[in-house]
Amino acid sequence: MPGHTTSRTVDGDALSDAARTFGHAVGLSIRENELLGLAAAGLADKEISARLGLAYTTIKSYWSRICFKIGVRNRQLAIGKLVADLARRACCADACPDQIVGRIRQLNDDVKEVT
Repeated sequence: MPGHTTSRTVDGDALSDAARTFGHAVGLSIRENELLGLAAAGLADKEISARLGLAYTTIKSYWSRICFKIGVRNRQLAIGKLVADLARRACCADACPDQIVGRIRQLNDDVKEVT
């Protein structure tokens, strides 16, 4: 499935911080922020399920709530909004890391495959 591999290298701390900031702005719970950050770092839902000790169906339920709160249709678009927000903040600070730009390009490719 596009966008569901762990082969991408992304700064997990930067994404976790970004997920918290972004999630707070859109009203996500702590667990929803955590899930969004892990997904943005490249973990698949089954990997997130194992890491958090939650059932796969629970992860899917979280995605439904996250997508509703963010106002998107699917996981890839939710991650895309997070990464775009992170890139916007980084570029505003004149520090747009290559890894963020690479992740945005990959997410754009994933979204093109889905749509």
